[in-house]
Amino acid sequence: MEENKTKKFNKKKAITISVIVLIIVIIAVVLVIINGNEKSKETILGNISNLGLVTENEDSIFYNKYEKGIVKVKGNKEYQITNETAYSMQTVGDYIYYLTTGENNNLLIKRVKTNGDELTTFKEIQTSISKFYIVNNIVYYANIGETNGISKISIDTGEETQICEDNIEDFCVTNTNIYYTDDFGYLYSMNLGGTDKKTLLNDEITEFQVYEDWIYYYKESENYLSKIKIDGSERETVTDKVNSYIFNIYKDKIYFYDLENSNISSIGINGKNLKVITEIKTNKTRINLTTNGQIYYLDATSGDNNIYQMYRIGTNGGKLNEIKY
Repeated sequence: MEENKTKKFNKKKAITISVIVLIIVIIAVVLVIINGNEKSKETILGNISNLGLVTENEDSIFYNKYEKGIVKVKGNKEYQITNETAYSMQTVGDYIYYLTTGENNNLLIKRVKTNGDELTTFKEIQTSISKFYIVNNIVYYANIGETNGISKISIDTGEETQICEDNIEDFCVTNTNIYYTDDFGYLYSMNLGGTDKKTLLNDEITEFQVYEDWIYYYKESENYLSKIKIDGSERETVTDKVNSYIFNIYKDKIYFYDLENSNISSIGINGKNLKVITEIKTNKTRINLTTNGQIYYLDATSGDNNIYQMYRIGTNGGKLNEIKY
């Protein structure tokens, strides 16, 4: 009798252990999936401030072959997947969302699968700012029309809600907050629902980007780069080497257009280790970065400074990798 009880106990114990092991395996699988999705959705915020000409997923880079369409780079091969220009490109799962112009010069947010299939219009919008942000399957954009402000659109349901009615000069959306400047150039923050509004800086600024716990901003009248804590608690000068509003920040480096010397350079976020990367011919450039250490930028085509095209080079410089048109 005692032996039967022992067998039943051991059997019950074995079942319990099996269940625990199964739960651990399920949790591990879920974490792998979550981490994979997060990787595929990684967005360098500074790219969106630079027209959003580049986006990525876990195995490919997608760039705007300026005015020619979206090109997919996978390994050493390139595939053209659209034939219209694309701004503010962002990957969400298997789709790329981007801003483009419709037949009547109306602005459209479109989406296309990363293999080029299922190109559709997601939403026609009215905006004066050529950018939008996607956070947790919500699209945020600065709207104009009957009322100005910031609106959000659910990717899942298509429902649109206006969350503030300020005049928006520029804005940035992170996982927790919205940062924006008004038509005076003053800097504010609010949460993703449009509440808890705070004034961060009563000073006219030209361009800003959010990087980690700081907001880096360029003030044209002072001609140098400064930063302020995202809660407005600290403020300091970064460097006077950044002498234009065209910059992008990633992995503790600032990549910027040097207006005085007509080149793209980099400098540490501590204001040290200045390095010239490449000379360029136009002051209308934009700088987009990839996680594997490349810069995609605009420059004038040879012989005609009024036409621009995309070029790329490593973040450490080296040989220019020309994109053939």
